[in-house]
Amino acid sequence: MSDQGADSPGGRYTRTSLTHFNNQDEVVGIGVNDQIPAIKTIDRTSLDGTTSTSHFPLFPGLPPPEPYTPVKSLYISFPPYQRDGRAYHLTPPTCPAVGYWTFTIDFSYQDGVSQSIESHSPCEQ
Repeated sequence: MSDQGADSPGGRYTRTSLTHFNNQDEVVGIGVNDQIPAIKTIDRTSLDGTTSTSHFPLFPGLPPPEPYTPVKSLYISFPPYQRDGRAYHLTPPTCPAVGYWTFTIDFSYQDGVSQSIESHSPCEQ
């Protein structure tokens, strides 16, 4: 969901439905705005070992003259997925002594600022 601002002519909040496709060494994401289906975005997330890198496309700002709509929050969920009895992603075979796996996300913003965030996912030892 994105917040276009209180004065946006198309409504303050919009939602975008995402569909992802596997490709050689990448995942291709296609976003279609639910309120205005003509607004579409495409993202290619490169996969390299345990690292995935996404370059979210700039989304025009509303109302003009804003050059783009900034991302205020991001929620990522990886529900279990298997096909033909095989898991798409697997965790390591054993849980670390601290009792969780650590995921690190690095953000680089349009204005050049960078930020790194860690997330812990509990596991059983």
